[in-house]
Formats: sequence, structure tokens, C-alpha cells
Amino acid sequence: MSFTPTQKRILKAFKDLLIQNGYRNATTHKIAELAMVNETTIFRNFKDKRGLLQATIDQYLTDIDHLKHEQKDTGNLEEDLTAMADKYQKFVFDHQAIFMIGLRESFALPEVNKDVEKIPIHFKALLVNYLEKMQKKGHISQHADIEVLAMNFVWLNFGYFLTQSRFDSPLLSINHKDFLSKNIHSFVKELTC
Repeated sequence: MSFTPTQKRILKAFKDLLIQNGYRNATTHKIAELAMVNETTIFRNFKDKRGLLQATIDQYLTDIDHLKHEQKDTGNLEEDLTAMADKYQKFVFDHQAIFMIGLRESFALPEVNKDVEKIPIHFKALLVNYLEKMQKKGHISQHADIEVLAMNFVWLNFGYFLTQSRFDSPLLSINHKDFLSKNIHSFVKELTC
């Protein structure tokens, strides 16, 4: 999916306003002002605000499809899980507008919720597949519940995203590198005990 430079500017303004103010308050007037275009340009390119939302969702769904082909397994649990978590965090922060609208406006825009849930479902499937392979190779206990482990890892990563995107408090903050190294090290240590 390719956009013209003007369309990209409009979409960026729309996403920035979604993150800051939510869907309802991201008016086409504010979007035009932030993108430094005429409101008519928005209507010509995207029809209306719903068209902007659909373009944002379509871009998100296209990017999810690309994620499926990016995972390379080394066989090293800590290294592979770190790479998966890093890609997940990058993806959700790159698509923060969609996640935030899914959280804030799930009742008003239920169709967005359906699309937002695709990333944790994809991430869980990727993890289950990987963890099952590692269990067969003997890197993870045969008694480990792969489904529970995968969900714990999804929750760990989604919780980190929510905390980083919603709170400014240094008491709730941990930098990306520390999150990956410390939490994944602990997670892997539990897998191999």
C-alpha cells in the first residue's frame, strides 16, 4: 500500500490526533491544520474521517502480514524471544494509534477492535509454534503448558506497551533495552528450570 507524500502527511496527522485526543476529537479541521493541507484535500484523498481510519487499519493489516515472514529462529531461547518481543514492541509502537483507538473507543468502533486483536492472536500463534518446537528439542520442560507460557509472554509485552504509552511516571517506566534483557532473561530462566 503506497501513499503520496500528501496522503502520508494527512495520515500522520490523523494518527497523532488519534493518540492525543481519540477518534471523536480528531476532526477533519484539526487534521488538515496539523497536516498543513486544506480540508478539501482530505475529502478528495480519503472521502472522510472514516476513510482515514480505514486507510490506517489497512496499513496495519498489511504490516501484520509482513510480520509472518520476518521471524528467524536461532534455537537460542533468550535470543529468539528477545527478537520476537523487540519486533512486537516496534510494531505496536509504530501502530500505536490503532491500539489506542481500540482501547478507548471499542464500544463506538467495534470493527476496529476486531482488527486490533489480530496482532496478539498472531503473536500468540507465533509463540506457541516456536515454544512447541523448543519443547520437542528438549529446551523446555515437557510438563510446561505452552499455551499458558505463550499467553504470559503476550501479556508481558502488551502490558509493557500499555505502560509506556499511557504513563509518564518514571516509577512505572523501564527502558526498552532493560525490559527486553531483564524480563526475557527471567522468563527463559523459568522455562528451562
